[in-house]
Amino acid sequence: MQSTALPSTLTNEVRYDLDKVLDILAISLLLIYWMAFITLSPTRLSTSIVDDSYIFQKVVDNLWEGRGWTYNPGTQVNPITSPFYAFVLLVAKAFGAQAPTTISACYIFGLIALGVGVYFGMRKSHDQVLSWLMAALVSSTFVLTNSWGMETSIFLACLVWAVLTFVNQQYLVSGLLCACAALSRPEGLALIGILAGTHWLKERRILWGMVGIFAVVLLPWLVFSWLAYGHILPNSVSVKAMQHDIGWFKTQPSWLRFFLSQPRVAWLTYPLAALGFYQAGRAYWRGDRFVALVILFGLVQASAYAIMNAPPGYLWYVAPGNLAVDMAVILGAFWLWQKGSPSLSRKVLAQLQKPLIGMLVFLVAMVGLSRLTISPVSLIKPYRLTTEYTLAGEWINNHTPAHYIVAATEIGYLGYFSKREIRDIHGLIHPEALPSLKREEWDWWFKTKPPDIIVVHSPPWSGEPSDTAGWPAKSLEDFRTGYEKVASFGTVDIYQTTKPASP
Repeated sequence: MQSTALPSTLTNEVRYDLDKVLDILAISLLLIYWMAFITLSPTRLSTSIVDDSYIFQKVVDNLWEGRGWTYNPGTQVNPITSPFYAFVLLVAKAFGAQAPTTISACYIFGLIALGVGVYFGMRKSHDQVLSWLMAALVSSTFVLTNSWGMETSIFLACLVWAVLTFVNQQYLVSGLLCACAALSRPEGLALIGILAGTHWLKERRILWGMVGIFAVVLLPWLVFSWLAYGHILPNSVSVKAMQHDIGWFKTQPSWLRFFLSQPRVAWLTYPLAALGFYQAGRAYWRGDRFVALVILFGLVQASAYAIMNAPPGYLWYVAPGNLAVDMAVILGAFWLWQKGSPSLSRKVLAQLQKPLIGMLVFLVAMVGLSRLTISPVSLIKPYRLTTEYTLAGEWINNHTPAHYIVAATEIGYLGYFSKREIRDIHGLIHPEALPSLKREEWDWWFKTKPPDIIVVHSPPWSGEPSDTAGWPAKSLEDFRTGYEKVASFGTVDIYQTTKPASP
């Protein structure tokens, strides 16, 4: 009797076509997931944008309008850590989009690119279920949704795609993406070393093409920074490197404690992460290197920030380390479920072919895993004082002369909407402030160049005029006699000089 079995080549083609269909379906579901995520969030995206995001946008606007790569026109200071993200915002602006639309659109693009990259990286060795869960969970964590508008999503997307192209042996593309990561965050410089280093350890061969394209893309910016500003890193890096030892930051826990305190159920999260690290290491030696390399970069970045004792509170600082731990937790939980009850896992996986049961399993798995990750899944929430800062900035723009100088502790919204020169009380855009900040002379900006407008919180924040903020009596008296409150928006007060200088 003649066999009716399909030839193996045809069977493989059918299986390949089915995998392609399932991958397209998975990516479509990922996009639908993010559309639903945004729709369900209890706020408009424009109110969720982190204050620092508008620093990028102001630099982009200055560049677009011919004022140069600067925050305050006429000053030679590099104010941002991510020239690549500024370039992305500039491209969005070139297409006619305006802030805050440009900021949210670029951030969403980064999140989707991150999720898709994780999915395809996982699919090299795992099924659609785990790959989709991993992609959805790691692209919608609390840290990512509450760093809205920053370079974080673009940076992590560059990281993931650089690793994915590396393991696919697309070394020139990987080198280009490594350069984009390095231009997105200073710690991105470590990525090329990790990828090229692990390849050398395994093959005893240097990837000159990959390193070369990395250098070709990165070096022009480094040369420009050195010639234009006298150093290759922005002034904000120097300020933040010492922030933990001054002012309010001295009362906060170490960066490592801040990082480790994030999980809601740490007693379960960290054992699962340890198991996931072990599984990623085993997979690496079997040739499945994607997850291991992403995790390795995250752990290197977190270790470096812990050694430097970076200031806590900046959520985007923990994003690479969180990505590493989150991926490890999901790997560990999935492995434990499969090994702990192999017969049950096989039955459940078989039942996933039934849509309703599959959807239920997805929901249970997502809810369960999202509570165990180091940074649980969270809807997009409003940024603090968004409304107050926007209204205050617009009031200053509409009620003060164009030559007025404004002093503030958070300069993103206020600088962008006021359209005025800004004195950053925390000195992030003022290299001359470093010696004074080290001595905790919080009135440095007031003594050296008294502003026309001072934005003060109620109660005052560190560095703002206050008898409890370390201000000398003389400077405090000069503030009280030389300024008057002219407007208030919630807990944000605007003080204007009573002795305006001529323009």
